[in-house]
Amino acid sequence: MWFPAAIAASTIITLASIFTIYKVYLEKPAAPQSQTLVSQGSPLPSTNAITPAPAVSPSEKPAVPKISATPKPSDKKITILQDNTGVNSSASPSPGTGSSIISGTINLVGSPPSGSTLVIAARPTGSGEQFKVILDGITAQNNASWSWSQAQDGVRYDLFAVLKGKSGSVDIDYASSPPSTVKAPYQGQVFIVDGGYTLSAPTGSASVSCTTHLGNNSWNTTVSYPAVTGAKMYHVQIGTTSGGNDLLDVILDAQSVNPNLTDSTNYYFRYSVASVSYPTAYQYSSYSSVSTIRCP
Repeated sequence: MWFPAAIAASTIITLASIFTIYKVYLEKPAAPQSQTLVSQGSPLPSTNAITPAPAVSPSEKPAVPKISATPKPSDKKITILQDNTGVNSSASPSPGTGSSIISGTINLVGSPPSGSTLVIAARPTGSGEQFKVILDGITAQNNASWSWSQAQDGVRYDLFAVLKGKSGSVDIDYASSPPSTVKAPYQGQVFIVDGGYTLSAPTGSASVSCTTHLGNNSWNTTVSYPAVTGAKMYHVQIGTTSGGNDLLDVILDAQSVNPNLTDSTNYYFRYSVASVSYPTAYQYSSYSSVSTIRCP
């Protein structure tokens, strides 16, 4: 009889132990869950983030060099700023570094006036600057050599040669070559300075053709004037007073112009001529007599 009772007691003790262990397990606090900390407004940096390159403003982009076109006849008044012999163009943008040489010769046509010399003026192409003297004191003779050692490497320049002299204390440009454009360094640039000859004043009178009457009391016109033997360039002036040029003042290689004239108004025309294609003021003739033109 004691065997069944003993087995029952042992079973009860075992079950009680299991229940106690299970209760302890249930009452044990759970381990804290891991948390991801994010600071508000400041996300953690990404390990594969890419920093964009800084933007380049339009002003920082390299300028594309401009090449000036061949001057039209009306563009042939060339102004030299001053005598800046040996001036360096470093103030203008330079594609390269260091100095470079541009050299060549000057073909002088005609006999130079006593005491005259040759000079060369230049400016960086497309700069809009006035021409500056870079070399002076070159002997006024045919096939004169010249060399400019202060050009900037890789820069394009507009250059031309001038036959200069003085009348008392006044500088005179006797003759000029056409402008040329070269890129430094350059050898063998040839300028042709044509002293030409001074023509007599034109003797013909102007005539006007009033072609179209416009709605603003003005006319489209063609003003013609006689050709002059030996003349290559014509300097035309039209003004509202005799000898004036307030309406028109142009240099061209043709024998007519097309100004608009106000209805029933007198205008005054005169012109002079030169025997070379790139004349200086010195090479023009005296002016013609003044002609009166009018529409209708």
